Amino acid sequence: MTRQGPSESATIFPVGTKKRGNDGNNWIVIQTKNSKRWSKLNNNTLQKTKKISKTKKTKNYTIKKSKKNDISVDKLRQLLKKYNASFNGSKEAMAQKLFRLRRATIENADLELIYNLLDKDQQKKATQLIKDRINKPITNYRGMYEPPTKPISLMTREELIKKLQKFRDSWEKITTRDQDLSDERLNGEPTDQLRNLIKFYYSDDAKFLAEEWLRNYV
Repeated sequence: MTRQGPSESATIFPVGTKKRGNDGNNWIVIQTKNSKRWSKLNNNTLQKTKKISKTKKTKNYTIKKSKKNDISVDKLRQLLKKYNASFNGSKEAMAQKLFRLRRATIENADLELIYNLLDKDQQKKATQLIKDRINKPITNYRGMYEPPTKPISLMTREELIKKLQKFRDSWEKITTRDQDLSDERLNGEPTDQLRNLIKFYYSDDAKFLAEEWLRNYV
């Protein structure tokens, strides 16, 4: 069966690259939590993108960037741990790899902390990301994220399954990606595992990733 998107793998192109797919539609490379993938652009999205690029001017924003020597190797390793990343190299290499892997989920203050360790292209993307978060804040997460109303440890099995079903349906509708949370699986998982599964959807990672999808791809 012929794939609908472009034949080439999304991993070999920079994020934001647009190509025509095998189905005749335009597709764009996006960064997910674990890898790059093709995402189909509809006509409304293309028209909106063209209109913004021609007419919209973003408010000026000055990055409160730290100097390269302001962040120690130990501090940088703490950042890697914070974002569930682990690799070695120079400070520049570690910061740049962290940005490539976790860009959408890095907090503004941490982006500013590693800013001068990033390459020029990453600096532009970091600046734009912070501007977007400030100028285009997401207030309606459309079911993709919400703060917990009670501690996860106090949720009943029924509450956990109901919440996971809600998050699953919202994420699959917006991203068109399978969340691997079928009713059969949820009903078969032990309660402790359900608690582990739901932690992501209440996390800052989920919040930032949801904002990325809602701001740029919906």
